Amino acid sequence: MTIRQSFFHRQHVQARFQAALLRTRYDRRISDQVQAIRAFKQRYQQQMLRLGDYLDAEDYAGLSAYYQTLNSQWQATNQMAGLEVEGLQRLNDPSLKSLLFQKLLAAQSRGLVLRLEIPDPIQAVPMNNVQLLRVMGILLDNAIEAGSVGQQREIHCAVLNYADAVELVVANPVSSQAPPQLNRIMAAGYTTKGAGHGQGLRTVQDIIAQTPGAALQLALKHDRLYFTVILLKSGGRVA
Repeated sequence: MTIRQSFFHRQHVQARFQAALLRTRYDRRISDQVQAIRAFKQRYQQQMLRLGDYLDAEDYAGLSAYYQTLNSQWQATNQMAGLEVEGLQRLNDPSLKSLLFQKLLAAQSRGLVLRLEIPDPIQAVPMNNVQLLRVMGILLDNAIEAGSVGQQREIHCAVLNYADAVELVVANPVSSQAPPQLNRIMAAGYTTKGAGHGQGLRTVQDIIAQTPGAALQLALKHDRLYFTVILLKSGGRVA
């Protein structure tokens, strides 16, 4: 095999690998969406059964109170979902938009609230798309799996557009009595989820280290753990 043939063979193998990886991640996102829909259906069925219990018992006062509770929850969820979807419309990246929407559903299925902030239109995120989805998928999955802390059920995600950079921010609540140790959190194998976990954040760190013009910042503020990925646009420099 000539050098030229070897080069094109490697390019072909790499392209096939990336295509297979994208298909796998797409299938996984579809599977997660199906699970979120099933969870919604189960909650709906439980609510209908409880309404039936009130009717069978002729407890109309309880029925009225339960209906008001469901209605207030629906109004709050509907308003929140409308705001989040409106933010997604400002993002001109179909695969990232799909990922964020799927994580909105995943958070809701766990009783969490994912607050999404995209205040300005974003035409492009300056990062390889496969790597971008890996980084955001890991950060959001970790935030969702961490769950609520006390009464704090909100996870925050922001995609911020600046003149020279795009910033991706994911924040989740942490315990004020036992906050995570920032000097250990990115180490390979560090986890609070038991055996078989702990490589995700190290993977994020490795991807950022291999991406020109990219940086990762960690911070603890107001009982929240913040991950901020800074992606410089063409011509920018990491400070």
